[in-house]
Amino acid sequence: MSTIEDLLHIKEIEFLKSRYCRAIDNKEWDLLPTLFADDARFEGFSGITNSTTASEFVTLISRALEGTITVHHLHQHEIRIVNANRAKGIWAMMDYNEWPTAGAALRRFAEATGYCGYGFYEETYRRSDTGWRIDFMRLVRIRRDPLIGGVRDYRFNPFERRDHSQPSRDWLNEP
Repeated sequence: MSTIEDLLHIKEIEFLKSRYCRAIDNKEWDLLPTLFADDARFEGFSGITNSTTASEFVTLISRALEGTITVHHLHQHEIRIVNANRAKGIWAMMDYNEWPTAGAALRRFAEATGYCGYGFYEETYRRSDTGWRIDFMRLVRIRRDPLIGGVRDYRFNPFERRDHSQPSRDWLNEP
């Protein structure tokens, strides 16, 4: 594959991931399943197992985010085209999630109405006749700051928490 073809594939994957964020934040639940391969797998999301189907993922996410305000920002991505129909990517992410009432967001902070989270998406993509689709998505959180009344609570010490996972150092180079 030529470099120009790689860049075109990368641009298509960028658009795919942008649609994912827009679908989540605008609660466009009819758009979300079209972004995944039928046999997509998921890791790192509360209540979602590796055997969760794309359809179940959308149902669970839509229920979990019902009534919320969410903002997802992705940046500093790295995408490697494996071949004409396969690719891998890492996206740095920041998400803001706020529920209408306290207690739904973080178990350790009963007064929290949400959180501002940071981490990475580690993904694989597959191309078919309908274009690029996400076929594996892992959310790796490295920090979550509680929101109290919509404001970050800076009394929270992130160094007290050691249960966040770490991103894979070799994700793009793994087969």
